[in-house]
Amino acid sequence: MDICKLLGFVLSIVAVENQSTTSKSSFSVRGLSAMVRAHNTEIKIMKQQILEQKRLIESLQKQVEAGSLKPKIRLVNGNSSREGRVEVYKDGVWGTVCDDIWGFNHADVVCKQLFGLVGIPYSNAYFGPGTGLILMSNVRCSGTENSLLDCGHTDELNLGCSHSEDAGVMCMKAPRVRLSKQKDFQGRVEVYKNNRWGTICGRNWDYRDASVICRSLGYSERGLVVLNSVFGGGTGTIHLNDVQCSGKETGLFNCTYSETSSCSHSEVAGAICILPSHKTRIVNGSSPDEGRVDVLVNNRWRRVCNNGWGSSDATVACRSLGFMGGFSVSLPTIGDQKTENWFLNQMYCNGNEDSLLKCARSITTSCSSEAGVLCYKTLNSTVRLVNGSSPDEGRVEVLVNSRWRPVCSSSWDNNDARVACRSLGYLRGFSFSLPTTVSRRKDKWFLYIMECSGNEDSLLRCANSVSTSCSYESRVMCYQPLNSKC
Repeated sequence: MDICKLLGFVLSIVAVENQSTTSKSSFSVRGLSAMVRAHNTEIKIMKQQILEQKRLIESLQKQVEAGSLKPKIRLVNGNSSREGRVEVYKDGVWGTVCDDIWGFNHADVVCKQLFGLVGIPYSNAYFGPGTGLILMSNVRCSGTENSLLDCGHTDELNLGCSHSEDAGVMCMKAPRVRLSKQKDFQGRVEVYKNNRWGTICGRNWDYRDASVICRSLGYSERGLVVLNSVFGGGTGTIHLNDVQCSGKETGLFNCTYSETSSCSHSEVAGAICILPSHKTRIVNGSSPDEGRVDVLVNNRWRRVCNNGWGSSDATVACRSLGFMGGFSVSLPTIGDQKTENWFLNQMYCNGNEDSLLKCARSITTSCSSEAGVLCYKTLNSTVRLVNGSSPDEGRVEVLVNSRWRPVCSSSWDNNDARVACRSLGYLRGFSFSLPTTVSRRKDKWFLYIMECSGNEDSLLRCANSVSTSCSYESRVMCYQPLNSKC
């Protein structure tokens, strides 16, 4: 390695020891000349690169001073990165755009510039008023421009426009679809067709159709069905009828549909887009393992209607709270339903989901009974017989989470009795029932045991629900102790 070059010297002379005096004082002049020429060439190249960079900087400065550079643009305060208030970066500051004559051509230019998509225009500070300067007004776009600044406009600087008139856009793949309450991720579904906004008939509208809407808007992968014009019937044309999606389509117009309809505006379809959440809670119970089920939907707690509520749904709810599983229960609706707006409805869990929101399919605005649960930590149950004339007969009670629960006699038979008696050390048992003597203040929920085969090791493996009322309680008479020689 040439130490002198590393230190910045042009030439280096290497002394060679143990040579003759003539050898020590001699070196190749030709070699040194070649080294000097190579080094000077490197210096020239570096100077040329520096000059080119300097010219580029000067050119950019001139363009900035002349205003010929395209301004940066961004969308602010939307529910996703593809919507929001339009803001441009110009002359060193961010500012908003006035919504004078703001329309589809303008939205298309903005969305094409940012994402290569089409756009829906929003006016009157739909995404909230901005602050600072209003940099553009009277924007005139044909829709073919590559940048918003390519459109004719006035440099506003807040002379005749206020921030209550800030322009916004939503960008999406064609065709255009929107929700009437976009900011809440919900609303009446509207489509832009034949140069006008219209609605969709709710006949055959299901959660798969709603999910396609939510996905195309960039909100979520799952949507809830809203029927009967809950978000208003809208006006004008009902564009689509009998929409049928598989749920995997990227846009509504990839689904099958009909354009003819006898549908009225009282049947218009809606959707609620569900943001991912795994939060469930149990409320209004006498212990932490029982009560009404609430689910967090888009940052608001919602009740669940009992319509279709079953043991698989209860299991998903309880597992999300750290329990092993749960039993379903129907509870009377309490409070003013109008203040709730809507309830989750029609759960179709298979029991393996990690969130109830992956099971929900629709909403309802009226509900006579709500979904509840009794969660358990283990299926290994302890059984006792009470209020009998002898130790081997009486009312059947099961210990669930340190609390004794009576068993209702609905569907109670000898197979169920055999499981109960075996857990008490008997080989067999007879089933019978008597009018309920349980104080409802003490034990307000009854277990329902359904279809034991007789071979289970626990009654809880046969239980599928609980109830707040029971006319007849389950009783058994056990016989033939397991240690008996008979």
